Amino acid sequence: GLAEEKTEADAGRAELARATFEALDADGDGWLDSEDLRRWAEHLGMYHSDEGWHQFYRRLASNGQGSAAGAAAQVNFAHFAALLDDHSQEAGCGCSNADLQAFLRAHSAAPAAVNGCP
Repeated sequence: GLAEEKTEADAGRAELARATFEALDADGDGWLDSEDLRRWAEHLGMYHSDEGWHQFYRRLASNGQGSAAGAAAQVNFAHFAALLDDHSQEAGCGCSNADLQAFLRAHSAAPAAVNGCP
């Protein structure tokens, strides 16, 4: 029924979100810094000026759980997944599954399971 279809769609989106996060996480530390996340924003056509991006990123990172106290604010996977579903102009990077798929195709990233990693 509809509930089963929604669960499958949610699972597919979660998989796409995870693969996108891993493609963006250049150093593989489990956090997206400003430059990591900027590649995603540029894919969506957002914030091309440096100053505009830095202001937006500060808002994004402050809405999530930052890394260590005193460290530069960064975004973890749970926060990134929430941003993908936030379509507000102030602090979201809302997108469709098609946006996620297009990014993965453009960055030649395969889901981790395909690479044989857990």
